[in-house]
Amino acid sequence: MNSVTNSAPVLAELDSLLLREKAGDFAYSRLEREDLTQLATLIFNGEELPLRDVERIAREISLPMLAKLVQIQRLGRAFQSAKRLEVRIRPVCFLPLASLLEEGGKEFALDLCTSYLRELDKNLTLAQDILMAVDRWHGLFATDDFLSSLFSLSHLDGARNRFAILGPSTFELDQIAEMHSLSELLTRLRLAGVTTIEGGSDLELHEFSVRRGFAVAVGQQLANNNGSWDRFWREVLHLRTRLVPSGALQVWFPWSSTPLDRSENSAESPLGEQTLRAVALGRLVLPEVPYIRSPLSLMGCKVSHVALEFGANDLGFGAVDSRTAERLQIERLSTVTNLVREHAPFSRIVI
Repeated sequence: MNSVTNSAPVLAELDSLLLREKAGDFAYSRLEREDLTQLATLIFNGEELPLRDVERIAREISLPMLAKLVQIQRLGRAFQSAKRLEVRIRPVCFLPLASLLEEGGKEFALDLCTSYLRELDKNLTLAQDILMAVDRWHGLFATDDFLSSLFSLSHLDGARNRFAILGPSTFELDQIAEMHSLSELLTRLRLAGVTTIEGGSDLELHEFSVRRGFAVAVGQQLANNNGSWDRFWREVLHLRTRLVPSGALQVWFPWSSTPLDRSENSAESPLGEQTLRAVALGRLVLPEVPYIRSPLSLMGCKVSHVALEFGANDLGFGAVDSRTAERLQIERLSTVTNLVREHAPFSRIVI
């Protein structure tokens, strides 16, 4: 017992020396001045942060020091061995599948969508799957026709690129579940090739989906008032307890209804400082989550690229063509790629 007790200060001293070596003397002295060395050591070692430290990140620590803590996290062994140092941009194309099914039936819809995908395949060669975003997940068509069409389109013979289905959000799941039981619906989605419930903040629906074998991407809405911010950071802790242990939480992101660099921002929209703090909070409190997203379409270009310094490593979706950009109201893939190359402190971009 004594040997274990006596070894604790020695281990703490070794942790301190290693952190000083990795962070550098100047950075370490700043951590000491702000009483952050113990927190920085926990972050460097990839350990779970206690409630008091999470509250300090949410309320007290300055933005420059949060960025420094994220840098320290990137130096840790857990991050060096994982793919957390890549910036991911997900290519997406738009398919008006529901409208085409309603207009001319399954064969008509498949012919037009297949021709479009084959034209894309001739002009693109990408490392990632090209995600197929549909116009809507419900309407005046047979659900089986819709899902079997998606399955066929994601298995194009002879394609150079891989095409995958961009899954529904929890909001869209709610809409479709009005016509089908949720269990039945999720079973059908799995058979069609959907693997991820993409977005939405309904934690119960996300948990239900995880139990059915889906990965999930969870978004939390930010608003510019103290009560909402308290709920926000406590919900991050809730996610850590309820979803992180399953390994199914693949993406987490904060979002606002109006991008911060648009003039029509309302008084309820989050401030840039709050958004960057939210990104750092997610990265530091949820180190096991592979991707922290700063979506260009929801944050705007300026905030999204600064968020890369605060722990983001996923810029959301980039449109493969102008038609998709217009219909989904997102940036072109080339625009997002140039942004990352100019500003990201990373060694590799994954497109």
